[in-house]
Amino acid sequence: MQDDSAEYGELRRIAEVYAERDRRPGGHESAGPTAAGLAFIQQVELRLVRMLDRAGIVLEQSAVLDVGCGSGYYLNRLSEFGARRAVGIDLMPERVEAGRRRYPQLDLHAGSATELPFGDGEFELVTQFTCLSSVLDPVVRRRIAAEMSRVVQPDGLIISFDMRPAPTLLQLTRRLRRTAAPDGALLPLGRRDVAGLFPGTVIASEYPALHPAIIERVGARPAAVGVLSVLPVLRSHLLVAIRPF
Repeated sequence: MQDDSAEYGELRRIAEVYAERDRRPGGHESAGPTAAGLAFIQQVELRLVRMLDRAGIVLEQSAVLDVGCGSGYYLNRLSEFGARRAVGIDLMPERVEAGRRRYPQLDLHAGSATELPFGDGEFELVTQFTCLSSVLDPVVRRRIAAEMSRVVQPDGLIISFDMRPAPTLLQLTRRLRRTAAPDGALLPLGRRDVAGLFPGTVIASEYPALHPAIIERVGARPAAVGVLSVLPVLRSHLLVAIRPF
């Protein structure tokens, strides 16, 4: 079992990595939308909503928790799609404060996902968007997944969205390889990795969106994005729905 000092060290590393990114020009708070970014997000959101529909999740009847919510973009979208209650938690207090200013209707908390301050089965839907791939320590990653499983209702749903291991074709391009793992601080997760983290049944999984660097390379032109998105090998992330035991 990992001691608290090792967990603290991993959480501190994550905070330092993201604080450094936020300090860069065009960092987290100052970055505005780009055509490529919007094209990527729209693909993800479309497939996410379809996945929730197929799983029988009615957002108007669902309390949602987003783990590693950052400043709340995806959580806000779920709120706009109708979520009855929208709660988020993030390790970075600065991002939480930015989210509170940007989306005052959200219930955002600063804290560690290894100890969620919520009750057992409190949420019908628990999500994470590129949180787990930011955690390099496998024990800490499993602890976060266990907490997500604890706070979701037995008949609820867990959604995991993370970087996938890059197919060989993507690795041939240095720029795409760099985008897939900026700072060397991400650990992509495959289907088996995600399934192994959560006690439950994977009821759906897919690669929802064309790699952001490819979208940028083709100028986010809808026709080009649509054609290239047909090839799963060119998609960069993995979206998984898990029904907990």
